[in-house]
Amino acid sequence: MTFVYMLEKIHMVNGKKLKSIHVVVLEETLLLKNLNCPNCGAKIEDRIRKMDVVETANFTLATHQLKLTGSWEDREALKRDFQDICDAIEEGVTVADYERKSKAAVDDGRENNQDNDSVTIAVIVVGLLFMIYDALTSFVPSIGLPCISCIAYSRA
Repeated sequence: MTFVYMLEKIHMVNGKKLKSIHVVVLEETLLLKNLNCPNCGAKIEDRIRKMDVVETANFTLATHQLKLTGSWEDREALKRDFQDICDAIEEGVTVADYERKSKAAVDDGRENNQDNDSVTIAVIVVGLLFMIYDALTSFVPSIGLPCISCIAYSRA
């Protein structure tokens, strides 16, 4: 996703306006997939930051997001340059467009988590029941379930 900002810079000399320059500043977020090395991430970020068209570059390892500001004309050529930098530093890294998940997709994920939470709670409850049974049978052995082999011998 690219955001475009138009800035007007006014040069003043002796209180008079001399020149007005319009500068286009772009803001971009990309993903660096398969980049799990913090050292390599720092090297890639540093090399990208040194590019003439990039003003700022910040890579976050936890989210794999590379946030950029600068002014460039050809976004795809810029991505290819980033890919070349990534390939030179760490093989297997892929530069991809960042797509923010919609609120509906996030809500669907919550429903899945609720199903997983129900299963987790059921497992915990069953585990607690086994622990209670084990504790009771150690204090009162007569509470224990009969041994299956004992039942088989008693019928014979």
